[in-house]
Amino acid sequence: MIGKDGYDDGIPVFFEKLIMFGILPFLLLIACFTFWLLVSLFKKIPFKECFGQFISSLVILLFMFHPNIAQAMFLTFNCLEVEGVYRMKENVQSVCYQGDHKKFISIVAFPSIGLWVLGIPLFSLFLLVRNKKTL
Repeated sequence: MIGKDGYDDGIPVFFEKLIMFGILPFLLLIACFTFWLLVSLFKKIPFKECFGQFISSLVILLFMFHPNIAQAMFLTFNCLEVEGVYRMKENVQSVCYQGDHKKFISIVAFPSIGLWVLGIPLFSLFLLVRNKKTL
């Protein structure tokens, strides 16, 4: 966002996108839950009967967006040297591992890599191994 003095005062767009990709799984959870809750209300059936479809929809959406989330998080570490200073390739105004960049990799990128990029496949693997006899 451009301030009154003509300079960019806000968060760079790259970091705004990073935040959005970081919270995207929560948004997908809310959207799926709301959709299946409305279906159960309009069809006048208990939500328990729609719970399987809710989980299926959520898993499909999470795996659809998983590559995009992973790419966005790992792009945060893609730095190149410009005139002796390492800068982000996607946002050359940001100096790597300093200021905003350091703050966003600590608050958004690392937790998202652990929770979403590694967590979603590992949790799926855990469920498959736990239920291997019934599959």
